[in-house]
Amino acid sequence: MICRTADEAWQAGWDAPCEHGLGPGDCPRCALTAEEIARLAILHRPYLQLTPPGATTAA
Repeated sequence: MICRTADEAWQAGWDAPCEHGLGPGDCPRCALTAEEIARLAILHRPYLQLTPPGATTAA
């Protein structure tokens, strides 16, 4: 399968087993720590598009 969107690429990576044979969120050696997640959130903050309260988005 070819990933055509960022969401598809994320899901493909998430569904792939790690080198230990577990899902990346289930492996104690491969799972991201809270500190790593916080750093990623800070790095990606400029690229997030926030929706104002009360606004609706088209599906």
